[in-house]
Amino acid sequence: MSLSLEETHAKFLKGIIEASKLYPRNILSTIPSVLFLISTFALIRTQIHKYTDSRTSWKTKLWRNIVFHWMYFYMSRIWFLFLKTCKWTLDYSDKAIEASLRSDAMLYNKIMTHSSIFGIVMCIAAIPCLVLIIWYLNRRGNVDFMWVDEDPYLRSEMGTSGHYLDRPVSGAVVHNFVSEPSYRSGRSSSVDTDVHLRARSVLRPVQSALSFVSGKYVYGY
Repeated sequence: MSLSLEETHAKFLKGIIEASKLYPRNILSTIPSVLFLISTFALIRTQIHKYTDSRTSWKTKLWRNIVFHWMYFYMSRIWFLFLKTCKWTLDYSDKAIEASLRSDAMLYNKIMTHSSIFGIVMCIAAIPCLVLIIWYLNRRGNVDFMWVDEDPYLRSEMGTSGHYLDRPVSGAVVHNFVSEPSYRSGRSSSVDTDVHLRARSVLRPVQSALSFVSGKYVYGY
């Protein structure tokens, strides 16, 4: 007899819970699986839908959602295969310890083996969460100067600068090219007006005085 939708869903959830346990009789052993699945979901969705907003076309949204579900499905599958391998390792190690050690040392070796494998699983499960935290701390907000960031047509009229409003250049990339003439404007090409210099130029007062004198006698002010 075929199962109803509710029964099938309940059976699926029960199977997911059992597969998420590192130790079959301990519900707390699902903590690594919960941490990995939630953080992976948040990380993949954040990266794929980083530039999705109300102006994004429905075809682009559909394609990004398909890619998101495909990636999350295979990441979850890899995780459960890894967890199954860890369970097999625990069973094999328990049998090997029981066959080779005396009763006084058996309990200690089992505790150390189970603790080590649980620590390894927990460290691997925390990797997506760590990546998500690092990305959140290092993210850079768009500059909303005169509401330029909120007007896509104005951003397109600005040329390449509109691109960098959506995708700001990191500080490391900017610092590597500050000495290039193509990066700096004509006014900032002089050594005393370079905003990236660590200290103020000693020639600034002299050049300012020369500019004042030349302007006074040439332009009459």
